[in-house]
This record gives sequence, structure tokens and C-alpha cells, in this order.
Amino acid sequence: SIPKINVSAPVIQVDDSTDATILGALKKGVVLYPGSANPGQPGTAVIIGHSSSDLPWTEYSSVFSLLNKLQADDLIYVTVGGTQYTYRIRTVQKGSAQQLISSGLGDDLIVATCWPIGTDANRIAVSASLVR
Repeated sequence: SIPKINVSAPVIQVDDSTDATILGALKKGVVLYPGSANPGQPGTAVIIGHSSSDLPWTEYSSVFSLLNKLQADDLIYVTVGGTQYTYRIRTVQKGSAQQLISSGLGDDLIVATCWPIGTDANRIAVSASLVR
């Protein structure tokens, strides 16, 4: 959940990163990207969600449309297996996927979506550090 932007969505874990699998899971919530760390564990957990999606829309079709409203020190909460992890945002960056990767983007949690809304031309990525 991200209280500042009124987001609450289930985190869906999938076994592969094919478009069909990811897009299917995004209809049910946000996705813990395959191969990334589990929240609360060493490494970087990467969670992706839609900023907008093709019709038919679901409850989660625009779940991350307000990521641009987030700022350093805002909080993100991720609950896995009954344990809630709290993350404090450090940065919000926009750019192509390659630009974000090249920037050294990394932290305990990355939350990302397509940007600007209605396109998949670029991305917005929020990096956050585990607080507890």
C-alpha cells in the first residue's frame, strides 16, 4: 500500500517474465517481478503495476498512475506472508528503461510503471529503503 496516493493492491508473484504471464497477473494486482528479491530479504524487490492499460479495464488498470506525486521520505508498505515491511522513498526518477538501469537505480525496493500515462514510451521508478 502507498497511503499518500491511496493505493492498496495485492502483490502477485509469478514464475516467468513472459508478456502473457505479466499482463495476466497485472489484471489481479501489482507484480513482484520474477528474479527480484522477496520484500524484506537481501537484494532488490521490484514491483510493477499499470499506470493505464488497454480495455477492458480492471480494478488495477491504473494502480500506479499517481507515482509521480511521491517524494523522498514518503512511505510504502508491503505485506508478505503476514509480515508488513515499511519502506521510505529515496528517489523518484523518470526515463527510458535503459536510462533508469544505466543510472544505477537500486535500493531495497523499486516500484515502477510506464510513463507518461497512456504510453509505454518511458518509465517512472520509485526507489525506497527498508525501514523495518
